[in-house]
Amino acid sequence: MMKITMFMALLGLSCLYACTTTQSFPSAANKPEGPPLPEAIEQQKAAWRSSLNDGDAEALAAYYWESAGLLWGRNFFQDADKVATQWDNWQPGLGKLVEQRTQAVVRHDDSHYFEMGYYKFSEKDPTIYAYVIAWKLTEGKWLRELEVAQPLFEQQEVQIREIDRARELWMERSNAHDHERLVSRSYAADGFYVNQGQHYRGTEAISERYSYMSQPNWQIQLTAKSVMKVQKELVFELGEYNSGGIGHYVIIWEKQGDQWKVLLDFNF
Repeated sequence: MMKITMFMALLGLSCLYACTTTQSFPSAANKPEGPPLPEAIEQQKAAWRSSLNDGDAEALAAYYWESAGLLWGRNFFQDADKVATQWDNWQPGLGKLVEQRTQAVVRHDDSHYFEMGYYKFSEKDPTIYAYVIAWKLTEGKWLRELEVAQPLFEQQEVQIREIDRARELWMERSNAHDHERLVSRSYAADGFYVNQGQHYRGTEAISERYSYMSQPNWQIQLTAKSVMKVQKELVFELGEYNSGGIGHYVIIWEKQGDQWKVLLDFNF
């Protein structure tokens, strides 16, 4: 356990309170939610896993969109080469990826899917890792546009109704046409907004991107499709938004004090 803790600290991962890493798949992983992924995505997943286990960073980069982003711990890496290099650097400590299970899939359209699930590496690191992937079909090839990976800890204390309330507050603040208040109250101070190959960190940068929400006719509705409890202070959410048109989103919620705030926000 000491080696695992040291490795996670090296990657910028932490558990703020006493916690136990999870070493078996949650029961939810046996009953995936949503539609099946296209077979071409399943093939890409198998090829990505092979390149990761071979330690081939150059081959691994080919499975990412050129401006892809990866959130690991609280660190964000952008562009395909940097993401692949990070995985290649971490792989010796993690060991080989031996199993991957999908918990939920959300289809945006024929060219975009969200996937949420679990990774299991070899006995070098028996911890289960929770992940989210945003898939993008580019020139006939399925690539990863966004990836989030975090260690799965025991998280029985997480109450989904608290996430429901945080989502309701997000909508209330957005629909009140005050984007600055929305971001200052609902986002982590060093949170991320990721969209179209760009990432914006911190409330000032995110607020600037969301300035359109202060228009008098702006309205948005969020509907959660799947929520994954990852740690006592961390929850993954896939959902659908309606702001005059239908889209889909990923929110990574982080508990700070007694408030759940957005650590990362991404949408199609």
